[in-house]
Amino acid sequence: MSGNELNSKFDFLSAIPVDEYLENARLKEIVTARLFVELDKHADERKRIAIRFDNKELSARPDQHRQGHKPTRNTGKIWLLGPELSGMIDEAVALSRELLSLGYEVHLASRIPLDDRDDLLSTAGFHFHLVRPLEAYGKFITKQSHIIAFYLPLSAGLLLSNLRHVCIIKSLSQLDLPTKPTVHGWNADLWNALCYLPSFIFAVHRAPEGIPAPRKVHPFDIENLIFALGTKAPVLPPPPRIPTVSACMIARDEEGMIEDCLLSLVPVADQVVVNDTGSTDRTPVIAQCFGAECFRTQWEYDFSQSRNASLERAVHEYVLSIDADERVSKESRATFKLELTRNLEAYEVELREVSDTASFNYGYLVRVFKNRPSYRYSGRVHEQIATSIRGPVGRANITLDHVGYNMVVNELKTKRKRNIDLLIRESDGSNLSREYLLFQSGVEMVLSQNYLDGLKCLLEAYRNTPTSAPFRPLTALRIFEAYLALEDFESAHEFGKKAIQEYPGFLEMAERLAQALVDKGEYQEAHNIISTVTQTQSDKSLPQAEGAETYRLELLLAEIAIGLNEKDRALEHACRAIRWLPEFDPAQRFMVMHWPEKACSYLAEVKPKSVRPAVMQCLIQGLPEMAEAIAKSTGDTGSLGEVFLHRKDYHRAAEFLLDSSDSWDRQRGEILAFLGFAQGSAAGKKPEDPVVARVTKGHPCKLGEVATVLRLLDFLLEIRAMDTFFRSVESIRHFERAEFLIGRVVFNKGLYHLAYKFLTASPSKDLQTMTLLADTCYKLGYWNEAASCFETIRESRWLTPLEYVKFISVCIKKGELGKAKEVVSEAADLYPDSTPIREISILIRAHTVSP
Repeated sequence: MSGNELNSKFDFLSAIPVDEYLENARLKEIVTARLFVELDKHADERKRIAIRFDNKELSARPDQHRQGHKPTRNTGKIWLLGPELSGMIDEAVALSRELLSLGYEVHLASRIPLDDRDDLLSTAGFHFHLVRPLEAYGKFITKQSHIIAFYLPLSAGLLLSNLRHVCIIKSLSQLDLPTKPTVHGWNADLWNALCYLPSFIFAVHRAPEGIPAPRKVHPFDIENLIFALGTKAPVLPPPPRIPTVSACMIARDEEGMIEDCLLSLVPVADQVVVNDTGSTDRTPVIAQCFGAECFRTQWEYDFSQSRNASLERAVHEYVLSIDADERVSKESRATFKLELTRNLEAYEVELREVSDTASFNYGYLVRVFKNRPSYRYSGRVHEQIATSIRGPVGRANITLDHVGYNMVVNELKTKRKRNIDLLIRESDGSNLSREYLLFQSGVEMVLSQNYLDGLKCLLEAYRNTPTSAPFRPLTALRIFEAYLALEDFESAHEFGKKAIQEYPGFLEMAERLAQALVDKGEYQEAHNIISTVTQTQSDKSLPQAEGAETYRLELLLAEIAIGLNEKDRALEHACRAIRWLPEFDPAQRFMVMHWPEKACSYLAEVKPKSVRPAVMQCLIQGLPEMAEAIAKSTGDTGSLGEVFLHRKDYHRAAEFLLDSSDSWDRQRGEILAFLGFAQGSAAGKKPEDPVVARVTKGHPCKLGEVATVLRLLDFLLEIRAMDTFFRSVESIRHFERAEFLIGRVVFNKGLYHLAYKFLTASPSKDLQTMTLLADTCYKLGYWNEAASCFETIRESRWLTPLEYVKFISVCIKKGELGKAKEVVSEAADLYPDSTPIREISILIRAHTVSP
């Protein structure tokens, strides 16, 4: 890829939140600093050298150095690193100007650009270096250069590269150091240890009296600094050995998805390798602009082959294998490398499925392992490496969040069909177990609504897999889900109890079974199941959704108590659920449904960040005054906006939405302002949010913005801004399956004629499109087209029970009683326990047609 293409260019700063990026960049340095301090065997010696150096050198500075004299060993180059991390850009710019005036060649390295500094950027001798997210500051620095760091934790990384330096801080008071560790571990103890790493520390401003410093902090002036840079440094002990990580991935057409993955790797990876297998979008450009090493290979329908090609380029001690639709979880970034100090051959990490509404732990897989030539993947799809590991494998406190199967972008990329096609090829040359392939095939089929065939695969995998197999409990959950999707409650009930007997601490299965029983009104049995399992110690190795032991469990117990007419106990459990997670949507709604007055007072006491679920539930129940009271009692301006949207008072709604801290609220507020509903200074104001600006103009959006665009389209339909809606759909029309996504938004709003228009215009007649088109035609009474759609679906997979009922009804509407009998016979064989199919079967046999 040419330099012009990179520089033309993909602006990574426009694709990621800058504040979040800088937080990750600081964390990268803090993580390195913490490990340096914890693993340093020569800390005492390092401290003695620093104190001796402080006392000896600057106090003995010759007078001639007060005249700006260059150090005798100076090479003429001075590097200024990381001022953006400490909020010292202005100080770094001022120092650059002063050094340039003294004849130095100045290099300033920062992760964010210099704004409004054109005069400095054009000055001879000044060089600005924009450090990419995945790059280190010291990448281009030679050992002969003089280095000034503006962020103390940078010192550890510089010493690991044998780069001596001085550090400039604003003042000791700027640090405001807590006595207890923060989430990132940046505290007074770490400062006390790190302060001995630079050759000298200077403070721009004097600290207030009484702020202690374990090491001498020199007042900053240019002569002091220049003398310090030229002072001959003492020989230091060797730095500690810190685990290093190469993150390796394969990617194809992942624009809009890969950015967040790369951002999550900033604090974790020392190298990122991306094997691009044929992208037609900007995926390789994005990867390189983030600082990843990107190369291209031809796609051979084999994930292991492609992944192994990326491993060949890994250079560090450990490899992290990650996908573009995964992210290192926020809670894991600070401790990731600390986990690797156990020095095992490989580590299992937690895989967590994340959606807009929930997260779910679906097991542990080996994703981190020593970088050895013999450790390679096998399997065309859902590839595995565990079988090649030789040595101790541990379980790390590391979580990868998987978003690929839950986001709209996945629907634009037909990932499900790709996986099924590859699983068909899998049997050739794979050393994976047949049962694991059956499990993965079953999952893909169930997620494609082919429940019957998927269930067969899952059941066979479950029966033939040892109890100790890590994927077997997850198989059980998928089987339970498939039974419920097929409306076969009896089989789900029986299977769920059997799975709990095999895995006594299987809390997730117990909660799902209990919830199904609650939905059927069988509260006492639900109570018995939960009581039995919660008395058994929970098995952390079993898959478990977030909140299974806390807020989700408490809400389930509340629902059971209500069913048993134990309202006081139900209220107690509901309050506990909200205490565990104040923003828990179902718990807020549950309280409003059963105790609206108490919900208002209790939420005012707890003060969740958002009371939107409670407010929306009040509006559903016809309690607008209560909704407004709840929103006002918690100061939730976004929720107040919802109240006025419900009243169709768009002027007041715009006022509160624009005042909200929630980005979705502000986006809707900007839409209302754009449409002329806002008042005051916001009236008629052009949208500031880049997505809203593109949507309202009908300009093409990015792949990662599609989910937001669809929500905005839904909002435009809600307020009946149809002209803006039709202009806005153009912002995603360039995507292949855009008509399906727009059609689904319109269908869910009950605009079936408009949905029909979009779906029939879709160039893609895939299974999802045909399924939605069948429902649309059924709603509109287009019987011939509906029948054709159901026949097309039927050729690819078995229909669901509800789809069979609709298809049979369509045949009856068309007067094709013989066809209806044929279809009902097929449905009855497939779903003998389905009540709706039994009922329609009786009607047909009696030659009775309902109006």
